[in-house]
Amino acid sequence: MIITSVEFEPCVMPLEDKSWTFALGTASTSRGYVVRLTSDSGHVGYGYSNSSPHMGSTFESLPAELERFKPHVLGKDPFAIEAILMALNRSLTGASQAKAGIDCALHDLCARSLGIPNLKFFGEVGYGGGSGCAAVFHAAMAVALRRAGPAVVASGGTVILSLENGISQLSFVSADSILSPRVYHAINGTDLPVGATQLIPLADKYVLPGTISSYWVICSDPDNPGVQLDAATFLPIKGLKENFFSPPPTVVPGTFQGNDLGVLLGVANGKLYAGSTYTWNLSPTYGMFGLPATGDYYLHRQAAFNATFPYMLGYDSMRQSVIGFTNFGNAAYIGTTYQVTDTTAFNPKRVGLKLLDFEQINDQNVYAFGRAANDSIYEVKFGAAFIGVIQLSPAYKRPFPHPELITPQTLWGSSPGEVFYFSSGSSIYRYNPLNQDLQPLATDFGGKAVTMLRMTNQGNTIIAGVDGSVFFLDVSTGRNGNITRRIDDIPGSPVDVTVRTQ
Repeated sequence: MIITSVEFEPCVMPLEDKSWTFALGTASTSRGYVVRLTSDSGHVGYGYSNSSPHMGSTFESLPAELERFKPHVLGKDPFAIEAILMALNRSLTGASQAKAGIDCALHDLCARSLGIPNLKFFGEVGYGGGSGCAAVFHAAMAVALRRAGPAVVASGGTVILSLENGISQLSFVSADSILSPRVYHAINGTDLPVGATQLIPLADKYVLPGTISSYWVICSDPDNPGVQLDAATFLPIKGLKENFFSPPPTVVPGTFQGNDLGVLLGVANGKLYAGSTYTWNLSPTYGMFGLPATGDYYLHRQAAFNATFPYMLGYDSMRQSVIGFTNFGNAAYIGTTYQVTDTTAFNPKRVGLKLLDFEQINDQNVYAFGRAANDSIYEVKFGAAFIGVIQLSPAYKRPFPHPELITPQTLWGSSPGEVFYFSSGSSIYRYNPLNQDLQPLATDFGGKAVTMLRMTNQGNTIIAGVDGSVFFLDVSTGRNGNITRRIDDIPGSPVDVTVRTQ
């Protein structure tokens, strides 16, 4: 369905209460413009742009604003609401009333094309007139259409990313355990980028209600390395390359994560990137990548993004050394110019390992596991602090017990209590660095190789995946991997998961 016509006409509506008053005065009429969108299917959607001089749009300026937006709406798919609104934002700053009229008309057109007379959803939300947020409208339409099954709503559930014969798949399990497999393809009629590796939820915790607004699917294809999806509808917002102000020709993703401001942080092409937060959180440029932290280094795929102190840590794979970055608004590379309290245990500036895993726990101690030139596997621990400068305190570098368990497919996870879990074939092991105790969990995966290992619930739960299934394992005190929940019929092998509670 394509939008073939964009029209608007003045509309002056007398208010029933002639003495209606708000903070800036009294109004007896509502003056604005009715927006009418027509599609090639013959459906029509309506919206209303109210003139609000105190918000920047007058009755006289609205026609020019709406006219300016026409080229960004004509010929577009009305279901691509986020993309259209982003185009409007790029075209003109402000003009929120004109944008709201188009926004409402888009939702109305979509709802009418689906034959929905009134979307009774999330507390009697009507389908037109701007009576609810876009996320709610999207979710309601997805449910009503059953494009993604009745489970695709904004209220919560489990999102599972998997690889099925090389194809990246997204599945959704509702809170009442209804599985909607291959939901991205069902909604969008196309596949995700190939080689999915991560599913990253983004939520700005400082903007109420602090719920997940979008997901990033990170993939291994350098030419198409990922896509951002609306959390309520799984419709695409933009590709990972589009998240760069100046996109590199190819993007080789390392590991990314979301921060408390709802932007991506991570490693790409061996460099450290952090999404911009120097604008309004609903701006189309919010969270985009500028230049990486400049310096002569090539990072291991993981970095430690400290959430408490103004520094970050990484591992230079070329020099096999720990490197630092200060973070006073922007990440700045300082290399190995940090302080080291003592090099008796080892020198973090010359670690000499090819890393397998690199993690900072509780914004304090850092652990690394790596392979030496003689193929031995070592475990490294050092403390990290910020005392006006970055200060590292090496604790030990020692051989890892049972290195035969570590394979190229081994996955790692850790708890806030500094206990590690790792996969080896069809088993998961618990490793406590405090006493070097290493024990297998009791979970029986039926001989299938573990393809996903994610820690959640403050380190008390592991969400593990094997071909076709996802398991929730209790690893709290006194528990040894007891299965508390199981989800079957997942297409392919799970690689990542997010549990959304609201």
